[in-house]
Amino acid sequence: MTRKNIIVAAQATTLLAAIPVMMWGNLAGPPAGYSGAMGEGNCAECHTSNNGGGGVSIAFPNGLFYTPGVNQTWVVTIQDLAGMSWGFQLTTRLSGTTTQVGSYQPGGELFTQVQCANTYDPTSTSPKIASSFLTPPSGGPCPSGQMYQWIEQTWNPTNPNGMYELGARVGYNSPESFTFQWVAPTTAMGNIDVNIAAVAGNGTDQTSGGNVYTNHYTLAIPVANQPAIASGGVVNGASYQPAIAPNTWVSIQGTNLANTTATASWNKNVPLATSLADVSVTIGGTPVYIDYVSPTQVNVLTPTTLVAGSNLDVQLVNNSLNSTQGSVTAQAEAPAIFEWKSKYAVATRTDFSYVGPTGLFPNVTTTPAKAGDAIILWMTGLGTTNPPLPEDALTPTLGGPYSVIHTPRVTIGGIGAQLIGAALAPGYAGLYQVAFTVPDGLTNGDQLISVASGSYSSPTAGVYLTIGN
Repeated sequence: MTRKNIIVAAQATTLLAAIPVMMWGNLAGPPAGYSGAMGEGNCAECHTSNNGGGGVSIAFPNGLFYTPGVNQTWVVTIQDLAGMSWGFQLTTRLSGTTTQVGSYQPGGELFTQVQCANTYDPTSTSPKIASSFLTPPSGGPCPSGQMYQWIEQTWNPTNPNGMYELGARVGYNSPESFTFQWVAPTTAMGNIDVNIAAVAGNGTDQTSGGNVYTNHYTLAIPVANQPAIASGGVVNGASYQPAIAPNTWVSIQGTNLANTTATASWNKNVPLATSLADVSVTIGGTPVYIDYVSPTQVNVLTPTTLVAGSNLDVQLVNNSLNSTQGSVTAQAEAPAIFEWKSKYAVATRTDFSYVGPTGLFPNVTTTPAKAGDAIILWMTGLGTTNPPLPEDALTPTLGGPYSVIHTPRVTIGGIGAQLIGAALAPGYAGLYQVAFTVPDGLTNGDQLISVASGSYSSPTAGVYLTIGN
């Protein structure tokens, strides 16, 4: 069949009249050849490439690896808080070439379609693609000889005329996701480039406008001793919950993450390091600071510039070997109290004597808190500060305090505590101090303690402060 640029079928007139104007722009999906692959343009050919602060990413089930003959389900996610309609185009090519590798099967939600072409010449300008064929969202193979393929968005009208080419998916929620299957080659092909271009439409009736995002991944065949991030193995370093934030300690767990055990030597005169013992990590494409590495665990600190979003890619490299891909959710804040013995809040008095049940540690004095005591909780994940923290450095000992933006709310045994103050600890990295006064009315013994900040809270169960009035 012939590619339709908008809608040319007369029977679509009635349906089109019912579509709000804001749904129009490039209703048929993009023409073939706009994925950003070698020799191709991307969505910015038509849409204004503004910086909307969002992005496009792909969640791969096996990280950046493939096994010949084993198909994979991929999830494309576009994030843009201003987005009103969503589109993308993706293709897979032999690394550094225009040779197509693999094919695609649209997802069951019928929001994706495949374009096929019999020729593709990136050096030509008129035309690069001699002819093309569009598969329906229900899937189906490309015709014989149509060896070049692109998968892209469509709009699912579910109408009896089968007008599946109606294009850009419409919605107001960010992020928006598209799911489909990549049909892997049956034989090893070497490294494979995955190229994607996406647009978060601005709700006009034109193909111009909106925010354009691109991304690129390279898939490889797994090798011996490949680093592997465990499923659910990227967690907050204090709460071990699957939510992180800017300037937050994060623990990554898995196998072959490092070839040795090492701890960074950070001081105020040296920038925080993004590599240690030939190990480096990115979260959502942003390099993070590494404090500790071992074969099964790596501890990192996120930068203050980390952008919030769901399903952020987590990639570890150990001695030039890429890990399987992890994912994590980044929030504006992810409050978490550090713990002693996986139960008691790390807490001190203002003279830095330790708060806890008597005998918590051998040869170390710990005493319970009592009503009226000024107590400091040691935490991570409380987000940005005022003034902003300098990047790549320990919290300065001068020029502060670096107070948190949102006023924390401390609750002990169901009773709210009076806050004294909350700021980053001078001379440390990613470590927050939350000072409060122990309220009256608490019974002696272990009392649950939690801290909320903005719309987020530390875990409300499992962390205790010992009271001894």
